[in-house]
Amino acid sequence: YAHKIEELEAAAQAGLSKLAGEQRGDLRIGASLTIAQYILPHLLGAFQQQHPRVRPYVTTCNTERVLEVLVANEISVGFIEGPALRRDVHAETFLEDEIVLMVPPAHEWSERGFVEPGELQQERLIMRERGSGTRRVVEIALQKGGVKAKHLNLGMELDSTEGIITAVEAGMGIGFASLWSIGKAVELGTLRVVPIQGVRIKRPLRVVFSSGHEPQGITLAFLQFLRSRHDIMTDARSKLRHFAQSSKSARA
Repeated sequence: YAHKIEELEAAAQAGLSKLAGEQRGDLRIGASLTIAQYILPHLLGAFQQQHPRVRPYVTTCNTERVLEVLVANEISVGFIEGPALRRDVHAETFLEDEIVLMVPPAHEWSERGFVEPGELQQERLIMRERGSGTRRVVEIALQKGGVKAKHLNLGMELDSTEGIITAVEAGMGIGFASLWSIGKAVELGTLRVVPIQGVRIKRPLRVVFSSGHEPQGITLAFLQFLRSRHDIMTDARSKLRHFAQSSKSARA
C-alpha cells in the first residue's frame, strides 16, 4: 500500500507539472560509486538549473545492485559502469570513461613511460569488489592484453574508489580507477598514472531504465536532458586527460 501511495503521489505531481508547464517532484536515482561521486553532481546541478523544483534522491551501490533496485521499482533511473546483463532493462550510453593504472609516487614505475601487461603479475594489486563494473572491465581488458585474472596478485579488495586511491597513495599496492576520480590526487602529486603498453581501458557509462515502463514526467525530462547535453562531461573529461598527460611530461 505504501508503494501504491508513492506511485499515486508521483503521478499526481507529474500531472500537476504538465498543467503548470514545469517539472516538479522527486527524481529517484541509483548510481554506481564512480558515477555517483564524480559525475552525477555535475549533471544534476545543470539539470536543476532548468528544473529547480525537482528533488533528486541518489542511492549509491555497485552495478549489480543498481539493476536490482531498478527492476524492483525502488528507483526510476539508474547509472551503471558495466554492461546491463538483463533483458528487463533498457540501457543507453551517455558518456565514455577511461580506467587508468595508478601507482604511488615512490614506486619504481612512477617515472616510466609505460609498463608491459605481464609486469602487473609481479605487483600487489588493489581491486574493487566482485560485482563492480570497474573490476569487470579491467579484467576483460587485461585478458585481451594477455594477462588472465587468476594470474594477478590480488592483495586487497575494497568497495569504493576512494578507498583504492587512498591505499595506493599509502604505498599498499597499485590499482585501477576512473580518470574522473583521480584529478585531485594527480594535481597534488600523491599518485602517478602509468600507461600499459597495448592496453587502453575504456568503457561506456550507461543510463538504464525499466523496459516494462515507458519513462514519463521527471524521468523522461531527465533522460532528454542527458541525451542533449553531452558537452557538460565530455569537455571536463578532455581537461582531465590533458592534465594527466601534461603532469607526466613535466616530470620527464
